[in-house]
Amino acid sequence: MPLDFRRRYENYIEIWDPIVYALWALRLTTLKAIKRDGIAALTSFPKLLAEGFALWYRTLNTHFVRFENTTALPTLVGSAEGIVLELGPGLGNQLPRLNQDKVEHIYGIESNEFFIPELRDKVVECGLVDKYTVLAAGVEDTNVLEKSGVDYETVDTILSVQVLCSVNDPEAVAKDLYKVLKPGDYTGLWNRTWSCLIGGCNMNRDILSILRGAGEWEGFGTLDGDEEPWSVLPRAWGTLVKPIKRFS
Repeated sequence: MPLDFRRRYENYIEIWDPIVYALWALRLTTLKAIKRDGIAALTSFPKLLAEGFALWYRTLNTHFVRFENTTALPTLVGSAEGIVLELGPGLGNQLPRLNQDKVEHIYGIESNEFFIPELRDKVVECGLVDKYTVLAAGVEDTNVLEKSGVDYETVDTILSVQVLCSVNDPEAVAKDLYKVLKPGDYTGLWNRTWSCLIGGCNMNRDILSILRGAGEWEGFGTLDGDEEPWSVLPRAWGTLVKPIKRFS
């Protein structure tokens, strides 16, 4: 394979720009928290990270939306149907991409409290008040899902956009998600890794292997991606279908 030094260089420096913004956001958030609560604010570092991540994402969000519009993501999200479980909706970027005629109801489970107000505003803006339920919890919180009616084989579509890289126990989460998905229905996957400063993601997590271990799937051969041997931030996208068990 011929060496493409320019592409390699671009891949290697790609991560540094968002990290610089992340450090800026964390610094600004920390200074504001100390001014508000004094030095005691430093005892809640996870909360500072969550608030800093929300500021980082909000600051760069127009760039994210513009880039995503050039990818397969709008088509992937637009194919969602029935009862939809959206993992980590953030600011609600995917809401305008949903086909409301095909969607019965969406449950958006978001663990970052600093995204929730803007997410609710986006739900109103997109006319989804009667179709969208915001769950302020982590993907790992299966009790919250069950209390909301998201239980064994009740979901038609799971949308996972850059989320599985950040959960604490991805193998367990993937198995729980597999259980709530109806046979014959699918998971829409778009995943990219980031650093611990940017959403708590892990850069060395093999998401596809984790999904393989969750249960039987159809569609692995149709997944696409942009991974190269030198990729720092590889992506994978497409749909995986939970097969219908047929008894003879």
